[in-house]
Amino acid sequence: MRLPLAASSVDAVTIGFGIRNVDDPLRCLREMARVVKRGGSVIVLEFGQPRGPFGALFRAYSRGVMPVVGGLLTGNRAAYEYLPRTAAAFPAGEKFLDLMRESGAFARTEAHPLTFGTAYVYRGVK
Repeated sequence: MRLPLAASSVDAVTIGFGIRNVDDPLRCLREMARVVKRGGSVIVLEFGQPRGPFGALFRAYSRGVMPVVGGLLTGNRAAYEYLPRTAAAFPAGEKFLDLMRESGAFARTEAHPLTFGTAYVYRGVK
């Protein structure tokens, strides 16, 4: 939320599976863009919400299998219940692009779905 970097000092800033955990994703996007040079990129990797038959299978796995297996392997089932809950509640696809546009920090935005929308790579160009 407050990067220890000068404005317009880096070519890119990235975050992976973390923006859904910050208190204010819009403020986070603006801060990331602040430190990126003109023409540089903010890259966000985050879970999505796949649709259709694959989406139903993914949700069943995320809510049923993942917490049990993750809990058995790590002893921390709660962490594996938290993950699908927060991923399902976070804006994905076009909704996240809307958030990036709302930041007013990017000249161009794009989204690239991975594995049928299970995750997305978002790019904002300053």
